[in-house]
Formats: sequence, C-alpha cells, structure tokens
Amino acid sequence: MSVDWDSITQSGGKKGGKDKKPQFRSVTDGLTPETVRSATGREKAQKGRRQYPLTTRLPIELSGEILEKIKRYADELNMAQNDVQLLCLMRGLNSLEDNPPKVEIEPKAKPVLPDLS
Repeated sequence: MSVDWDSITQSGGKKGGKDKKPQFRSVTDGLTPETVRSATGREKAQKGRRQYPLTTRLPIELSGEILEKIKRYADELNMAQNDVQLLCLMRGLNSLEDNPPKVEIEPKAKPVLPDLS
C-alpha cells in the first residue's frame, strides 16, 4: 500500500478536507454533570464534608488487624468504613484533649550548612 504524499496537508488531512468534521471526537464531548454522576455512582454531592491532605500511615505489622477492625465495625454499625475511620479520629482527638499523653520531646539537631561564600 502506497501513500500519496502530495495529497496530504500539514494538518494531516487530505486536501479539501478543512470543511469536514474531525475524525476523532474530543473526550469531553457530551460530558454533562449527569454523566459524571452516573460514572462515579454518586447521586448527590456530599455536603458538609471536606477532604484533608493527610495520609494515615499504618504500621505494617498492625495494618491488617486495623483494617479488619474498621471493616468489622462498619458492618456491625451499618456505617461506611470512612465514617468509622472519622469516628475513631474524632474519639481519639477528644481523648487527647481529656488526657494528653506525657511525651518527652528531644530537640531536633539543627543542620550545619557549609559556608558557601
């Protein structure tokens, strides 16, 4: 199969094809709020909630146990796992306010930078 290179324009189409619709449609064509909701499975936006930019890092030796407990409590309380996690976070914060732990803080060493002058 040979290509007629003289009939190809700089835009990649054939001559005289400028009035034609592009071959490929944009991925955002026909994208409506209803389409997004149906794709994400959410009928309504969650109001009154905000995501925070913190990540909870679990110790590897306890992660399985912690995740199983969250799942078990979610099933027992008929709650979402995220709601159980939020409940634990709020109870933990309240506990810290009521009875703060005694922690000895070691001063961090201040880095010594070389003299660059």
